[in-house]
Amino acid sequence: MLIRRAEEQDMDGINRLLCQVLMVHHNGRPDLFKAGAKKYTDEELEEIIKAAVENVKSARDESCGMQEKWIALDIGPSGRMLAPYGDFDFEDAVETFAKTVRLGVKYGVDVIFIQTMNDSYETKAALLAAKENSDLPVFVSNAFSEDGKLMTGADPFAM
Repeated sequence: MLIRRAEEQDMDGINRLLCQVLMVHHNGRPDLFKAGAKKYTDEELEEIIKAAVENVKSARDESCGMQEKWIALDIGPSGRMLAPYGDFDFEDAVETFAKTVRLGVKYGVDVIFIQTMNDSYETKAALLAAKENSDLPVFVSNAFSEDGKLMTGADPFAM
């Protein structure tokens, strides 16, 4: 069996495979994995963020530590490939991340942490959403493979 790094011409096949994996997960746990849809409705997302921030505020207020405590809105990868590698348009990605940012701001987070991104274009979409929809500090981390590159080929210097 030949093993090689995926190339751009492989993306359609990889996307089909990822859809098949999603369907396997959906069939096993339809309560967690929704086939061909967003994981949460806008209303569910708001309830999740609201409850999470309320819980963290409560824990912060009950803490005995005297140091400052910050509430971070944690934003991870969407799980979809942005065009041209996938079917998720850049503008749609920005709006998806923007909804989360606006909710975090609405419920009182102090900082935004964009984490474990593996695509430079998706990182840009999340960062743009954060900067256009808040005045909060933003931290970004990327997930690089053993060869020092993102899944889409960018190296740390490109980031």
